[in-house]
Amino acid sequence: GAKRGPCPDKVVGPASELSRMTQFTYQMTKSRSSSPCLILILESPHTSEFAKNGLGEKPAPARGATGYLIRQHILSISDLIPTPNVELMLMNAIQWQCSLGERPLKKRQRDAIFSEFWKTGGAADFGARLKDYVRPGDIVFNCCTKGSTAGKPLQELVQEVICATLYEMHDVSAFVGNHPASWRSANNRTAKSCWKS
Repeated sequence: GAKRGPCPDKVVGPASELSRMTQFTYQMTKSRSSSPCLILILESPHTSEFAKNGLGEKPAPARGATGYLIRQHILSISDLIPTPNVELMLMNAIQWQCSLGERPLKKRQRDAIFSEFWKTGGAADFGARLKDYVRPGDIVFNCCTKGSTAGKPLQELVQEVICATLYEMHDVSAFVGNHPASWRSANNRTAKSCWKS
């Protein structure tokens, strides 16, 4: 298959403007403003993120159905958005394509590649990027898929690094929820706090 570069983490703009967007693209905001940021974490890019469907050659996170569902429903997740001007950042725990671009997605194969990459530098890379981005007042929302491996769920692997990275940071909220692909159902649009109150 064709070589795939990393899919960059992107600040895509204020939450209040998301429903007016038709697609997340590479050309979107490259740096964040002084507003708080909601950092939504997915597992790894798939085929849509690298698509050439009139969006240019460069990859961008959460294209296709996942991006549509984020734009439609992120504001309806209670207690997650403190103000409409909170910016949304999309971040893949692993920036490289773990699914090998295959459709239909072979989840067991993706999970095995993700887990192996995670053990051999992926976790450290994710933690370093997260530490670099997070500021006081931010919200981290782990929406990584749980996966279908017999081992530890992918979402738990990601959550361990989030907790370790944010442990000493004050005024940062952390939530865990379902992957946006499931947000068509209102029952799946939830955010559970990761910290004990």
